[in-house]
Amino acid sequence: MRPSIISGLVVTSNLLIGLNLPAQVVLSGGGYLETFDDLGDGLPSGWSVRTGADASELGSVAVFSSAHANWGNTGGSFKNLASVTGLTSSTTTETQAAAVDRALGLRQTELFGDPGAAFILQIQDTLGVSGFSVSLSAEMANVQGRSTLWSLQYALGSSPVAFTTLTTWADTAVFGATTVSANLPPEVEGQNENLWLRLVALNSATGTGSRDMIALDDFALSYSIAAVPEPGASAGVACAVLLGFAVWRRSRGQN
Repeated sequence: MRPSIISGLVVTSNLLIGLNLPAQVVLSGGGYLETFDDLGDGLPSGWSVRTGADASELGSVAVFSSAHANWGNTGGSFKNLASVTGLTSSTTTETQAAAVDRALGLRQTELFGDPGAAFILQIQDTLGVSGFSVSLSAEMANVQGRSTLWSLQYALGSSPVAFTTLTTWADTAVFGATTVSANLPPEVEGQNENLWLRLVALNSATGTGSRDMIALDDFALSYSIAAVPEPGASAGVACAVLLGFAVWRRSRGQN
């Protein structure tokens, strides 16, 4: 192989590593739960945070800082926050920094994510999987004057351009967590293609003043996976079929 070609492959590889492209989640038995408690190590597998998302676009992958941030941080970005669960709006920054229960946070600004911010999960496929339902904890960590309507949506395909809204959540003027849940339709079941789930701000925030600090926590999927026959059972069925065929052939030969 020519040195120039090798150099080109190395450069391309480095670029791909720099993009930190997320792996896809592979569903297994027992359901799926992401608590975001390990955000200090980066985003979980299959997750991305994006800006510029709209009705037909996933948006551009945004930077995520794994450093602990406090609820009063005003910089526009996706953040590693303490979950509001078990805490109060007056919880000190020291207590927030020490909290092991973490949440994937966001502060929108006029120039960042308003509109177009999105929390996105990419699933490899849904082969053999049915009966999907989703739930998440939508958290208000810092209440301000502006409010955003968030849409929980799904889409199918490697690069989807059409998303379906399952339900919505409006960040309210109350500190705390709200459970957002929905059932997915049968069309997502048994598909040999990506399933995307996202919480996205499709419209600009309303109201006056600053924007809220929100967070996503305890994202859960429940579903059923079709049982796979035991190898011994499959072999037994095959033997029975072959034996029956042999008996039939013998009976035909005797007639």
